[in-house]
Amino acid sequence: MKNYLKKDQINRKLFVKYEGLFKVLKSISDNDFLPLNQRLWARAILKNIGISCSLMKVHNRCSVTLKSRKVISGYKVNDLVLRNRMRSGFIPGFSKSSEK
Repeated sequence: MKNYLKKDQINRKLFVKYEGLFKVLKSISDNDFLPLNQRLWARAILKNIGISCSLMKVHNRCSVTLKSRKVISGYKVNDLVLRNRMRSGFIPGFSKSSEK
């Protein structure tokens, strides 16, 4: 699990590092008013940056178990941890439903 966390942290850092450059180059390559050679230059640089710094490589992970599946984005925990915390009363506004 710790290897996944390290890899995810590296991907997040790369995304933050290249986010501004990626947006600028993307806008240059999509702009039809610029000459073709400038747009092709921007596309070539975008291709060299690669997908490793893309937002698609960043996963939401549970802050307790570090699992990446069934993560509730508002609470940043997976569904099992959320259910246990709701039952314990750590999350206000939720109560255990009773069966009738």
